[in-house]
Amino acid sequence: MSITMEFGGLDDLIRECSEQATQKELDKVNRKVLKACANSSKQKLSQRLPRSKNVNQSGRKGSRTFKHSADEVPMSGMRKKGERRYIVVGWDKGDNSPYFYTKFNEWGTSKRPPVPIFHTISKEINAELKSTGMEEYENLLKRVIQ
Repeated sequence: MSITMEFGGLDDLIRECSEQATQKELDKVNRKVLKACANSSKQKLSQRLPRSKNVNQSGRKGSRTFKHSADEVPMSGMRKKGERRYIVVGWDKGDNSPYFYTKFNEWGTSKRPPVPIFHTISKEINAELKSTGMEEYENLLKRVIQ
């Protein structure tokens, strides 16, 4: 249930930045854009995940956390796989934390159809990623050229 983001449509701007700026400056901008989008997706998830009216009666007796999963959305730190950097927002399919049930919203069950909250937010974040990326790369170019 992680949200994947790729820099697309920014090729010319990224190429120009690569020619003008150092790799360290580019990495700093990439991390800044990725963190901004990860924080935004975490906030959107918190708003859209379902909440019970009375959290004290949610879940099975003996395993209640007395918190909503919407208030406890996990976000990993910056990770790197090859040349790609990423941040995982949300729960994995094999998650066994107290909020494991959140995955049933995304993938559904035999008695309940899936409600793709993460997929929907992923599409929204990609648009935000492009605008944030454009803004940050333009700022980098302005700093480097001057």
